[in-house]
Amino acid sequence: MNIGFSTGSFHKITANKNSNKVLQYLLKLGCNTVELSSLDISEVQNIQNIDIQLLEKFKYRFLHAPALDFKYDQGKETYRILDKLLELQQKYKFDSIGLHPDRVTDWSVFGDYTHLPLAIENMNSRKNTGKTVEDINILITKYGFKFLFDIQHCFSCDPKGDLADQFYAHLGNDIVEIHISGYKGDNYKHTLSHKNNQENILAKIRDMKLPIVIESPAPSLSEIEKELSYIREFLSKHLHADL
Repeated sequence: MNIGFSTGSFHKITANKNSNKVLQYLLKLGCNTVELSSLDISEVQNIQNIDIQLLEKFKYRFLHAPALDFKYDQGKETYRILDKLLELQQKYKFDSIGLHPDRVTDWSVFGDYTHLPLAIENMNSRKNTGKTVEDINILITKYGFKFLFDIQHCFSCDPKGDLADQFYAHLGNDIVEIHISGYKGDNYKHTLSHKNNQENILAKIRDMKLPIVIESPAPSLSEIEKELSYIREFLSKHLHADL
């Protein structure tokens, strides 16, 4: 089973979520997948301190590009961030770099950064774009991006789960990474899956060969371990996959 966490799940536990200590902990849990979260532009700089040999112990390595209070346009700050992402990519060789489409105002800015393995993430219910299969398919077709499939975001837009099925049907071959976590009612925020017994979200996963990244925010390491155990056990039964 290819599974692990986003370092964003540790933001309530430690002030330095992108640290060698967090990676060592995940390896002890048996995780072979990790996503370094740099949603805030201030976090991009910290990632360069990650030990290369330690990160290479993970089978799948992902990076999430800045998305909070930041727009990708023709401004100097955009080019500064993209240059930094390119530097990190050359150093760590991530399998893909997640990008929120609602944060982009000028797609041409990526023309000089074709070496970045960008993956477009489908958005949650509060966003104005990037929520539908058509939204994501247009970007994949036009720019050759990969697809970061967030199942929780699908449920925030469509609690019945039909949208998740549509994404699989039309863009299943483009998926390079799957995000999962729980959610509460019509609240778009990520929650712990095991707290709400949200097997409906987990049941949408069809292919255990794809790397799964858990985004559930946890208040303690014990909750991290409970979340991982809950998800592993369900998927091993649902898809008859090895833990």
